[in-house]
Amino acid sequence: MVVRPDGTIIFAEQDTNRIVSLAPGASTPLVLRTLPGVPSSATCKHGVDGIAFDPTTNTIIVPDSPTGTVYRMSLDGKSLTLLASGIVRPVGAGVDGRGTIYVADECGGAVWRITPTGKTTRIGSFGMPDDVVPDGYGNVLVDRPPIRDSCAHSAEPNHRHTRDTGEPGLHRAARTCH
Repeated sequence: MVVRPDGTIIFAEQDTNRIVSLAPGASTPLVLRTLPGVPSSATCKHGVDGIAFDPTTNTIIVPDSPTGTVYRMSLDGKSLTLLASGIVRPVGAGVDGRGTIYVADECGGAVWRITPTGKTTRIGSFGMPDDVVPDGYGNVLVDRPPIRDSCAHSAEPNHRHTRDTGEPGLHRAARTCH
């Protein structure tokens, strides 16, 4: 969900695979865009889940879960640009202050990084991540609700992930539990 300075809320409708907005005082949402993917009840093929605002480009980052793609959408929904494809089920996105996009791949068990230059890298293994949020200090918070541990997992994207493959990725740095 994205809240604009004027109070307009932009959000994803999972069952219809649409991005809609609701202006202050409006009683009916406005459909900004219907995404290319067709949601289904098949495992890992549900519709769009989470979106993020990219303040560096004034656009919305949209993971299209049924197609495994990530798009950049204009605020009015008229422009849709492909950023990445080949992700199993992108469900949540976050953008840091430099414009680097992080995407939770729920059924692929990973987090993906898309740089402002377009380079896409799979980083880290997190079971079934549901959402990601850059914290402004160089860490990415990863939410994994299927684990049901009531924890926010903090990760440092610039460290080496040595537990599984040794390839560059996310290193689990901290865990905050309630």
